Amino acid sequence: MLVKRFNRSERILGGLAGTIGAVSLLGWVLDVDILKSVVLGQATMKANTAVCFIVGGASLWISCKPSYGRVTHRLAKVSASIVAVAGLMS
Repeated sequence: MLVKRFNRSERILGGLAGTIGAVSLLGWVLDVDILKSVVLGQATMKANTAVCFIVGGASLWISCKPSYGRVTHRLAKVSASIVAVAGLMS
């Protein structure tokens, strides 16, 4: 029972991270400052950070579903590694 709740929260948080990244990236494409900022009145999220939010959210979403298979889980690990490398490079 606890594992199912944890998986549900992972999916919710992964979807939330992906949505925040997608909205911010849409703000960059449309040049709308209010969409670029996560918190109104604060600094804007950079485009590479928004892409990392999308990739990291997708990775978290995929990793919580055991029925996806080995190849998909490897893709999730590679995606998470890309986000980690991008964070280290920044």
